[in-house]
Amino acid sequence: MKRSNVFKWTGIGLLAVVLAGAGVFVFLNKTSSSRIVLADEAKEHSQLLHNANGDHACDCFQPWISNVTISNITSTSFDMTWDCGTYTGSAGPAAYQVTYGTTNAKSSIYPTTLPTTAYTHYTVTVPNLTPGTLYHAGVKGCCLSNCSRGGGPTYCKTYQQSGGTSDWTLTTLAGSTGFTIAGIIGTTATGKRVASAKADAGITGVLVTLSGGASKKDTTTSTGAYSFANLQAGTYTVTPTKTGVVFTPLSKTYTLTASVSAQNFVGVTTGVLNTVAENAVMSQVTAAKVTAQDVTITWKTNIPATSSVEYGLTTQYGMNSGVNAEMGYNHYIQLFDLQKGATYHARAVSYTGENANTAAYSSDFTFKVPSFEDRISDRGRIANEPNPASTWTMFTYYLYQPARSVTIDVLTLSGKRVATLESPSSSLGEGWNKVRWDNLSDNYGKRLQDGVYVYRFKFRTATNMEQDIEGSGLRIVR
Repeated sequence: MKRSNVFKWTGIGLLAVVLAGAGVFVFLNKTSSSRIVLADEAKEHSQLLHNANGDHACDCFQPWISNVTISNITSTSFDMTWDCGTYTGSAGPAAYQVTYGTTNAKSSIYPTTLPTTAYTHYTVTVPNLTPGTLYHAGVKGCCLSNCSRGGGPTYCKTYQQSGGTSDWTLTTLAGSTGFTIAGIIGTTATGKRVASAKADAGITGVLVTLSGGASKKDTTTSTGAYSFANLQAGTYTVTPTKTGVVFTPLSKTYTLTASVSAQNFVGVTTGVLNTVAENAVMSQVTAAKVTAQDVTITWKTNIPATSSVEYGLTTQYGMNSGVNAEMGYNHYIQLFDLQKGATYHARAVSYTGENANTAAYSSDFTFKVPSFEDRISDRGRIANEPNPASTWTMFTYYLYQPARSVTIDVLTLSGKRVATLESPSSSLGEGWNKVRWDNLSDNYGKRLQDGVYVYRFKFRTATNMEQDIEGSGLRIVR
């Protein structure tokens, strides 16, 4: 406190004058000296009151509360954390109260008193709350009962950093308890092995930390297993740690709505990745050509690697495209038989070796399947075999939706139509269909001459959608 702001006063009786406009607090006492403390000096610290002896050994140093945060919200509790101190920087006879309630009146107090020293970091867990409920919370600083001045333990006021608030809100989590998160941490990715991978070996002694909707820890058993039980609905993150071990992925975050298992991690001793194979770095992961029937997933890697995609309706995936073992830089995987109108989660996977420790995973991404199909077929799904043909050939084609008619025109290279084939009603349904062409004759029953021809499909649907697709060349050799 600046000495220029401290004055001696005497007088008869106790007179307290607060000059709010001038920012001055005045304390007068008949038997002892008192002080005037300018408000602009004290307002960002604590109010300082003196006892009858002129010292402040038992004065009330109302605390300065800052950095208030609320964390670890569950359905029945939350943590409130703050920093506190006094004007002088020494231990003042003050206590703290965490107040809370379903309105900003915050009628409940927990705990009743929490004595402190100056500039201390505190965390209090408030229990026994109602799930799915909005709560208001605050922190108060109060004088202790043995203080000679300052109004005793009922003299409380909330202080916080400049521009702060005295009312914080939170909503407890809703939902039932009893959910479980479990998994295995091993030397290969359980459930994600390539064909040549050996049986998984669990890693023991891995510290697994659960954060988010609840804070828990577990240590893996000799089989590499860990488990967190009695969880509620919410968002959680699982993180494994062990000295000298690198984990893939580093952590997993997901929203829990039911018990889940197979939250597995791969652990590799530091340096093993460099001696086995280099892990690929992925880029440009894209869900392209999304239709009501299929989607093509494409990505690139910086070194040659295999291709596969994990996908499903949640981040647990559950389905796998299978592994394309051909090593390359440019990757594409086509997924079929998708649920129309559904949103899928997916991630690309590339191996650079036969060991699952060499797997690289992309981040989770989503794509939405259209509710209806806007095509009848495509060029990549029409063909004929045998080719060259001598006495017959079979045309095959894929229908993304039922057709009213399918016509195949055979033309010369100059564009003259020489034969027309009509698909029977049995070959107009959704999926793969085929039409056999015997004798290789023209529209008049005359056998076509040897040579190269082209063919064109004409598709029509009951809703009058039309699509013409030209196929590859057909060679006739007898």
